[in-house]
Amino acid sequence: MHVGVILVARRVMRFCPSFQASLLGYALLFGLAFPGTTSSATAQEIPVPATERTSIASKAAGLIAKTKASIAAVASDGITPVPFAVVLNKNSGEQVMTDIHGLGEISRNPRMDTLLLRSVGFLDLLILPEDQLEGPVRMSEDLVSLATVEIVHQGLAGSKSEALSLQVQDMMAVKEPIAKLEVPQNAAELLWSTGSVLIQQSQQGGGSPILRGFEANRVLLVVDGVRMNNAIYRSGHLQNAITVDAQILERTDVLLGPHSILFGSDALGGVIHYHTRTPMPGERQMKVRASSAFRSPNQSTTAHVDIEIRRPLWASLTSATWSKYGDLRMGSWRSHGNATWGLDSLFVMRANEQDSIVVNESPEIQVGSGYEQLDLLQKFRVALGGGHLDFNFQYSTSTNVPRYDISSDFSGGQLKWAEWNYGPQNRAMASVNYDKNLRSLDAQWKTLVAYQRVEESRIKRRFGTEWRDTQRESVDVLSWYSTLNKRWYSGLNLTIGLSGALDQVASTANSFNIETDSSRTLLTRYPNDGSRMSTHGIFGVFQMPWRQHQLSSGLRFSHSTLNAQFLPTDSYVLPFDAVSMNNSALTGGISSQWNSQGPWSAMTSISTGFRHPNVDDIGKVREKGGFVLVPNDSLRPEYLTSFEQGITWDYQRKGVLVGTCSGFVSFLNDAIVPQNTLLNGDALFLIDGDSAQVQTNINASYALIYGSRMEWQAQFTPRWAFEGAVNWTRGRQVMSLDGSISPMAHIPPVFGRVALDYEHRFGDVTCYALFSSHKPKEDFGDFATDNLDLMLPDGAPSWWTLNVEGSLQLHEKWEWRLGLRNILDMHYRVFASGISAPGRGIYTSLHASF
Repeated sequence: MHVGVILVARRVMRFCPSFQASLLGYALLFGLAFPGTTSSATAQEIPVPATERTSIASKAAGLIAKTKASIAAVASDGITPVPFAVVLNKNSGEQVMTDIHGLGEISRNPRMDTLLLRSVGFLDLLILPEDQLEGPVRMSEDLVSLATVEIVHQGLAGSKSEALSLQVQDMMAVKEPIAKLEVPQNAAELLWSTGSVLIQQSQQGGGSPILRGFEANRVLLVVDGVRMNNAIYRSGHLQNAITVDAQILERTDVLLGPHSILFGSDALGGVIHYHTRTPMPGERQMKVRASSAFRSPNQSTTAHVDIEIRRPLWASLTSATWSKYGDLRMGSWRSHGNATWGLDSLFVMRANEQDSIVVNESPEIQVGSGYEQLDLLQKFRVALGGGHLDFNFQYSTSTNVPRYDISSDFSGGQLKWAEWNYGPQNRAMASVNYDKNLRSLDAQWKTLVAYQRVEESRIKRRFGTEWRDTQRESVDVLSWYSTLNKRWYSGLNLTIGLSGALDQVASTANSFNIETDSSRTLLTRYPNDGSRMSTHGIFGVFQMPWRQHQLSSGLRFSHSTLNAQFLPTDSYVLPFDAVSMNNSALTGGISSQWNSQGPWSAMTSISTGFRHPNVDDIGKVREKGGFVLVPNDSLRPEYLTSFEQGITWDYQRKGVLVGTCSGFVSFLNDAIVPQNTLLNGDALFLIDGDSAQVQTNINASYALIYGSRMEWQAQFTPRWAFEGAVNWTRGRQVMSLDGSISPMAHIPPVFGRVALDYEHRFGDVTCYALFSSHKPKEDFGDFATDNLDLMLPDGAPSWWTLNVEGSLQLHEKWEWRLGLRNILDMHYRVFASGISAPGRGIYTSLHASF
């Protein structure tokens, strides 16, 4: 048999040299490479000249021994390198990573092995056998839809896009193709549509994300590498997320747990990182994208346009979005059984210099909830030798945003407020980022400096009075960070860096008579003689592969200072006139991801977090729900230790059927919570014309938060897919004063999403359900934090909505999107929210690109 193979091989060599390696290699393997298996008689019958035998062995050795294949990964423009792209030999399992210049080498049999190239922000690229590697390999950018959200619940992460992630691979990362069809109303609604993040709303112009039972100043918001959290981010509910323009987003990363090394260790619940589109230098061209959207529940309209200009050495992106939101209509199907809950029966109008109470003839319309918003963005990228320089300018402003959750407050048998609005929400940001490849060190250096100015105001006037009270806050924030990243071909990765931020807060208040134009000073919300806060840190991240594990570890040393001054007031006397705090902490963690040869993989991590009290914690004076909060100069930092375990089952390791289950336990020491107290010997405080119970923030003894998350994905056919996610969280706190145990605030009920997706070359259709379980009143947080007074007497009722959305490619440059949400027109309020959710509505938008 072996003789026949050799004879055939020799003849084929003469007429078809291209088959020499493939056929003669196997002949050598079975005949020549193992001469002991062939009898001496056979060897003598078919003599093979020594020179020819050497030639055959040489040609076959080219097949059997793999050769080193050089990879030069570049973007679609053919110029920009793709650094740190993963190159996988699918036959041998060997894996390497390109360097900062997009270059790498991997062993490959060019006639048998398939290579897979993968990098964040690019589509996967396959290099099949027989494909020649001549010149650079172009990778196509993944033009992720507006609403693509990546949920990462593993490891210790900085930002996935910053080459500073303790996250290990993407096993526990789920790219949610959710809400990609209908343009989201704002950046908070974008997160809510994933079913992985619960969004609280006090008014239509709001959206406060809840991650693992943490909210507001315990969740870190980041846009384009710049942290949005500042010294007056409060512990209650925030609306700052809506100042990010959802129409210009490229993607959003949600990192669960205290995993932020780069942006600071006060991200106890997690990090939400918004990435806006970035212009890319290339061939001379100009691209224009425009869209228009309409939503029937609030009769809202949105218009967006952006222009991208590309040149070989620079690029520009200009974007503008204008939105007008009318009064929101709630659902009419009251499955909870209460006929009046949430109905807007009365509202206030002013005519002929008089306030009057008007009966709402359409009580399902939440009168006074509408507002308008304008978002602008300008970005430049300039290519420099071995790197690039990015300039980023953003501005967001709005009209007054009605504070709907207190519009139905009563005092003295009538509506309390004639007006209660948040003033225009203004956020301005300017940043410059320098990213350079250091060829001598084979490393990457990145430095970012940013300035932000945030302006907030609260405008209110009691019913029947002529005095309009206004509290104004302005925060100036200067922040920066610098990182150096070094990777080795062995898989080792080291990142070190420095970061810092300085916040300056100014708080003023006055009352204006709308009839006489006279004015007077009022009690300010924050320290009336100014306050400032600074944070600095040094950090390091180390990653390495070990056997079937990917190990990650990181450390951060943080130092924070806070100074606030209080001038005497006529309203109250504090036992101190200044606050000065200095705190330091060493935080970090370690994680491991294990990948078996079969369908199972697992992740384990333990991490710590630290949050320094900010100006809002120590110096705020405000009334809510009959309680008034006053300053406290003796607060201590909060410390969090979190443990997480996750496991994933991937049937046949092809992503056709994937199930993930993860659980976490977090111990929060010295948790900052409100507690009843006395001020100048009194338990009551006169504010806004009413007496309120005095409270101050204190450090509770400790709190325990634990929960789990399950998600699954099934690809039935190339066009049909199913996906789902369920989240469960619980929390308890122990008070340091009396040892009492009470529920932790901000803990959501069980919630999630299930969906059925269909994809076609002309469009997509998604049918999905969002749901939330009942939360009994005894599980609500103390006092007014969870807004129990805005729920039903027995707590927050369960609810679920059915929704369908689809897109149609009308033309190469035109796309139409259409959705029907809350099909059954269910009335519901999301946990802790002060406004009812939208009823049945049509959502439609038209998109064009030129």
